Amino acid sequence: MLSLEDCIALSDLLPDEVDAIAVHEHLTEIVAAELGWYLVHRSDGRQAIRAIIRDDIETARVRGDSRRAGELKLVLRHFVERCRVNPALCGRLGRAGGKPRIGGGLLIVGGRTCPMAKADRPIICDKG
Repeated sequence: MLSLEDCIALSDLLPDEVDAIAVHEHLTEIVAAELGWYLVHRSDGRQAIRAIIRDDIETARVRGDSRRAGELKLVLRHFVERCRVNPALCGRLGRAGGKPRIGGGLLIVGGRTCPMAKADRPIICDKG
């Protein structure tokens, strides 16, 4: 069984980025990691993640939570920088928007196989 940390690592996002998705979409971290994986590997997904983080920043500002807004600005800055430095964004699956590799009927992610995953949908993790 995969732990929360495993799922976040497999999402190709950082924990703070997954947290921003979870807060914005009102999801658990596990589900947010799955959504993040899906978005990162879509050609337009990185723009969607940036928009999510920007929305979270604005929500924090409106609430008057300047500390959280500042934290999220750093999350956004780091995410944008990672996209700039590595357009494939942690390209463990090849290029962003590309298809995962299939080996022996198993989805191969970052050198690991996940027998529960399908090539046409993100990995579903159980909190462990």
